Amino acid sequence: MNNFFSKRFFLRLSALLSVMGLLMLDLFIGRRMPTTSFIMCCLIAGCTLLIMVPSISEEFDSGRRIILGSEVLFFTVYFIARETDVSSCSFAVLALTPFILVGFFAFKSMRKFRLVRSLFQPESVWLSVEEYSRYFYSVVLLALALLSGLAFGLPKSSVSQICVVGLCCGALGLFVVLWLRSYSGRTLLVPERKEAIIKEKMSGSPKITLPETPEEEARMNSTYKQVLAYMEKERPYLKDSYYITDLCTDLGVNKVYISNVINVYSGRNFRQFVNYYRIQYAVGIMKENPTQLMMELALMSGFHSVVSFNMAFKLFMKCTPSEYMAKVRGAAALSSLREQDS
Repeated sequence: MNNFFSKRFFLRLSALLSVMGLLMLDLFIGRRMPTTSFIMCCLIAGCTLLIMVPSISEEFDSGRRIILGSEVLFFTVYFIARETDVSSCSFAVLALTPFILVGFFAFKSMRKFRLVRSLFQPESVWLSVEEYSRYFYSVVLLALALLSGLAFGLPKSSVSQICVVGLCCGALGLFVVLWLRSYSGRTLLVPERKEAIIKEKMSGSPKITLPETPEEEARMNSTYKQVLAYMEKERPYLKDSYYITDLCTDLGVNKVYISNVINVYSGRNFRQFVNYYRIQYAVGIMKENPTQLMMELALMSGFHSVVSFNMAFKLFMKCTPSEYMAKVRGAAALSSLREQDS
């Protein structure tokens, strides 16, 4: 119920009211019964509004302003064109659709690429799926608009009427699908099970707050460089009980802030960030001493146990420590043979 009566519910409702409002205006102000072609144009206008409804992961306020502004445009165009014949009025509403969608996607693209780092968020996979579904529905909508324009230009006949009625049914079906998409948060293109798998994989990802201004980004970048310099110089990760609170104390920074900086710039949470340094340290020891025992190597690198060492190693190196050690020994043996041959 909370999902239904959300802020996005009122945007969905406004799209429906826009469709009904245009039809009512044509009925009471235009003093004419809305034709099938005009009903179809109103549905296409409603679909345009529904496509632009922000998803859960998108900023709500900007999307709200775009939708409300588009509704004003639709009604303005109607009032300008209503004095002419029905076909001209339908064409006027229909012609506005591609311009609104192009403007919307241009706006979205500028916001999306303003901070390129947003493309590397853990949520970016799902965001891309949502965006591709929006593109797909937009293409379907524009195809309906194009076919509608062609159908309006056909000579009046039973065939042209059948085409218009068929396109009207298609626009109604698309309107219903887009309503369900906005309500459920699904794409309705990818199977529900696959969507659940994507969302489940993202559930353990760190929460990221991206910098909003260049000054804030510069400050976060400076802090991250400070963290890297400290990790490389002091090597605190070699302690088996090094926590984010210890890093905050060492650098004199806020825990939430430093956690967000690490998440944004490394794409890892603090534990993964520390383990990455530990694994790189262990790899260096392996190359220097290919006969090093795994238990000793794990403890030397800051891990509590061989099990946690193995798990972290496989995560970052895509193989087990033993497999990597075998590669190092093989490379060392091959190098030794080459030296003997020379």
